[in-house]
Amino acid sequence: MKKLLLLFLAVPLSGAMAFADGHSRPAADDPVIWGEEAPAPAPAPRPAPVAPPPARFVPVVPYSRPAPGAAAPVPAAAPGARTSAERTGADRYRPDGSAGGLPGEEEEAAPAVRVELGLRALGTWLTEDRKGKPFDGSYIGSINRLKAKRNWAPVHPYAQITFAIPGGFRLGAGVSYSHLGIETLDGGGGDGDIDSDILLGYLLLQRPVGRRFVPYAEVGGGMAFNSFDPVDSWAAGGKREFVLDDSPVFHAAGGFAVFLAGHLALDAYVRYLHCDIDGDYVFRGDPRPVTPFTFTASNVSAGLGLRYSF
Repeated sequence: MKKLLLLFLAVPLSGAMAFADGHSRPAADDPVIWGEEAPAPAPAPRPAPVAPPPARFVPVVPYSRPAPGAAAPVPAAAPGARTSAERTGADRYRPDGSAGGLPGEEEEAAPAVRVELGLRALGTWLTEDRKGKPFDGSYIGSINRLKAKRNWAPVHPYAQITFAIPGGFRLGAGVSYSHLGIETLDGGGGDGDIDSDILLGYLLLQRPVGRRFVPYAEVGGGMAFNSFDPVDSWAAGGKREFVLDDSPVFHAAGGFAVFLAGHLALDAYVRYLHCDIDGDYVFRGDPRPVTPFTFTASNVSAGLGLRYSF
């Protein structure tokens, strides 16, 4: 009986001691208990990377080179823009070389060479129209006054060619024809008229400005082919005559063109012409000697005309 009681008490006591030994005794690897540093806490896990949103798909149209000889594609005109066929001549032609400038339209290149033809109506004023008195320091005999005859008919043609040069200028050359009529006068009337056909050659410089405005300057020279048409009463049946020499002439001129439509332009022109006409007073069947003289025919001309450019 005593052995059974001892066995009954020993079983719970051994369980209690085992429980105390497992929970109150420090573990052999516990750093806090045994004087070691505690390990650093494990780092927090990094957040997973977020992928950027996918890019929008933009279709790319591949460029295809036109086949040899095929026309290049023409860009579409802007809404409301006129087509080439609907553009006026003033829109199509820009004197500085480009043309149109309308939205969606390709501009034309400046022509390297341009030919221009024109016709002018000019009025003329002599720079010196009086000399001395009749038979006293006059031009010849009783003739002491001269008067330019103004003919406003368009009888002064010209032709010129220009070439594009750097700086937006055009350099060229041309020829022109002019007719000059001059009345010879004295106190009681006149003895006849001087007729001069003037042929000029010149160099030309143009500077187009904007769409339509083209100022220009020219300088040159030529010849005046002169003749005298006498009054019958003065000529006395051919017994008296003025024999005129042909004269070298020099000129400087300037003006501007304003394009009206297409290649057609209005031309404004001013010119100074230096000219002296030498002659001889000849007496037929008369012993009096030949008398030389000079008419001063330098003049300023101005007028308008039309020009067509190719």
